[in-house]
Amino acid sequence: SVSDVALGAFLSGGVASSIISLCLSKQSDSKIDTFSIGFDKKSFDETEKSRLVANLIGSNHHEFVISEKDLTAHLDEILLNFDEPFADSSALPSYIVASKTADYVKVALTGDGGDEVFGGYNKYLIGGINQKYTSLVPKFLHQSVLKVANALTKQKGDERGLKFKVRKALNSIDYDDSFFYNIIKLGFSDKEMSIYLNEKNRVKNPLAYYQQKIPNPKNLTGFRNVDKMISLEGDMIVKVDRTSMLASMECRAPFLTREIWNYTLSLPDEYLLKGNNKKMILKKAFENEFPEQFLEKSKKGFGVPVGDWLRQGMRSELLSYIDDKFLEEQDIFDIQNIKKIVLNHLNSVEDNSFKIWTFYCFQKWYKNTYLATK
Repeated sequence: SVSDVALGAFLSGGVASSIISLCLSKQSDSKIDTFSIGFDKKSFDETEKSRLVANLIGSNHHEFVISEKDLTAHLDEILLNFDEPFADSSALPSYIVASKTADYVKVALTGDGGDEVFGGYNKYLIGGINQKYTSLVPKFLHQSVLKVANALTKQKGDERGLKFKVRKALNSIDYDDSFFYNIIKLGFSDKEMSIYLNEKNRVKNPLAYYQQKIPNPKNLTGFRNVDKMISLEGDMIVKVDRTSMLASMECRAPFLTREIWNYTLSLPDEYLLKGNNKKMILKKAFENEFPEQFLEKSKKGFGVPVGDWLRQGMRSELLSYIDDKFLEEQDIFDIQNIKKIVLNHLNSVEDNSFKIWTFYCFQKWYKNTYLATK
């Protein structure tokens, strides 16, 4: 990267950001600045890992500890800044760390793209589950299996543990090879969209444009290309770019250069992912630079508790979005069905966090941006 101003690096403690910070430190003539974000809930706080790397490379390390109040205080400013419906809740902590970093540097390098480029996601490990499942379970039995599994994994809390993952995987099973397209959806499935949208707004296959390009992704290369088209280009790059610009700074992602992407695409899949060993070639290249086993430790990540927020501080706003008059004038949703799923979540009958958050973000955009420009 070429920059006319001082560079820093976001350091989460994960493999990708640790390697980027290390490389920047080696290329710099002076101490670099690294930045990490911690949370006042210890179960989500991973600043210890970033601190270890910062000590290793000798950076000027800055830790920012934030609370849920810090996140919600900027909610409207962040969501409405996108000028389009945008429901990736990690945009909130992304903005907070960018706004605090901007006090020190105006350009920061990130590890973004490391998982897509080098095969680092857990979802790549289960990418072959669809073929195994559909070869063992006849299609006519699938709905019965699904019904039992959904009953056993039903949850009321805002969790993303084993039950959530099992439920997500089984509900993504597709006998027409659309499994990976299903697994990356965190909002409504195609079937659910036909339930919650009114008849004139139903779209048979919202992802048809992408599926024409990559019809049946069945290997790591296919999965990564789908992620590049949808998750990277439509979500992650957009999120980081717009939240950092809102904070008056710039983020750059060295792993997302054309040369690196094309190089890893030329490699056999097993160079990137073999057994449970993810990002294999990247870890191998830097294994002597970090303490033993450091690169094998998975980053927990931070799940923004949107499900709880919607039941609590955002409850009245959410209820206004399912007001009969508002929905009738809007003429987009099936009123009875959308009200039912929202109220079930608010009353803790079931956990619909991702779906209701998606609905909430769309309605906030519709009311504050779309209607305001009419």
